[in-house]
Amino acid sequence: MRRHYSVLCVSLLLATSLFAQTKPAASVKEADIKTEMTALANDEMRGRGSMTEDEKRAGEYIASQFAKFHIAPAGDVVNGKKGYLEAVPVTKQEFAAPPILKVGSWTGTHGKEIAVLRAGGATMSGPLQVLKPGDNIQQGAVVYIHPSGGNPRAEMMQVLQNGAAGLIVADSDATRARFTRAAAQPPSLPVRIGSVQLTPSVSSPIAQEGGTEPAIIYLSEAATKDFDKLENGAKVELSGQIKTAVPGSTTNVIGVLEGSDAKLKKEVILLTAHMDHLGTDPKLSGDQIYNGADDDASGCTAVMEMARVLGAGPKPKRTVYFVTFGSEEKGGYGNQYFLQHPPVPLSGIVANLEFEMIGRADSAVKPDELWLTGYDRSNLGPELAKHGAKIVADPHPDQNFFMRSDNYALARKGIVAQTVSSFGLHKDYHQVSDELKTIDWDHMTQAIGSMVGPVEWLVNSDFKPTWNEGKKP
Repeated sequence: MRRHYSVLCVSLLLATSLFAQTKPAASVKEADIKTEMTALANDEMRGRGSMTEDEKRAGEYIASQFAKFHIAPAGDVVNGKKGYLEAVPVTKQEFAAPPILKVGSWTGTHGKEIAVLRAGGATMSGPLQVLKPGDNIQQGAVVYIHPSGGNPRAEMMQVLQNGAAGLIVADSDATRARFTRAAAQPPSLPVRIGSVQLTPSVSSPIAQEGGTEPAIIYLSEAATKDFDKLENGAKVELSGQIKTAVPGSTTNVIGVLEGSDAKLKKEVILLTAHMDHLGTDPKLSGDQIYNGADDDASGCTAVMEMARVLGAGPKPKRTVYFVTFGSEEKGGYGNQYFLQHPPVPLSGIVANLEFEMIGRADSAVKPDELWLTGYDRSNLGPELAKHGAKIVADPHPDQNFFMRSDNYALARKGIVAQTVSSFGLHKDYHQVSDELKTIDWDHMTQAIGSMVGPVEWLVNSDFKPTWNEGKKP
């Protein structure tokens, strides 16, 4: 009798110990996703505008979720205590008055006849080149184009990457909305992030260190008719007075789950998204809030759900950082500061998966599939697919999505960094209509759930992704 009792006690102790070591894994549930999405994309969050208190409030919510999911803080030290938030100092330049474009005797003002999307400085000048099919770009020219198709971005990039001093884009159905948005806000100018001067890149919204980027100017319909009468060689001048730089800030949220393996814990898997969107526009009639449900509350929710799952299970072998960046929409300010002040040496970051716009299915792929930007650039996507990820190549290569999210700045530093998405080019992109009611909850729940197994494999393996030959940014 006593012997049987002893065996029973030992068995119970072993079972209790085993249960404690293997906590039941959390699962991805639609109810949790709806709660997190609603917190980030409701009207009270006011569109999480870049460099605003609303963006910071979004960060505070995400930080509270990380704490709830047993993810340790890895942001700034405040009052002697480590926190989740990282304050990013941003010094912005602005024009004192709308800049003016002169071409010969013609004059246009930002916000009226022209919309200056970005400028490399207070002035820009050069001879006008009216671009025709087959023409080579003249170095230092200000090039005038009529976009020929439905993807003006690709045509613009081709011009700007070939030595133009500036680009003037004619009015068209494809550019009219961009004119309206750019005309309603100050032109982008170089900014200082921390101690480094950065200029918005011509190929993406992500700012780059050093150099002067060409100006980009959209024309109104009336201005386009005037420009169509101009000839090559006319003198082009964009000028304005820049105010004294104004210091501001944006916010990152950083959490960490330290690895358990003595060797592999030195290797970091970085899971990221951007938490800002376009804020509000009081000039709009009716709805004035850019809720940004798909862009990118959906990506932030994916990062939070990965934190929930990984934080509930056994500690991964590798260290995992969960980061939501501020001010991606303005030029990637948050990710640039993160790269200046990484929590670990950049050489220790094995891979970065950015989650962006996964709130709806993309009809260009199968309903249960996600896609990875720059799929052919590295072996990361194919390897994740081998381990169960329903992930395929980006079906929209002409959109250059690889260079249009936070991952790009990290990739330029050598980190294999790519973005997971299912954006199907829907009409609500950067519109006030990107709201919670447009989210496909079944798709989003399935999409995040489908990445859990592959991510768990990645954070517990010794696989190190590499760039394919000739594909490193």
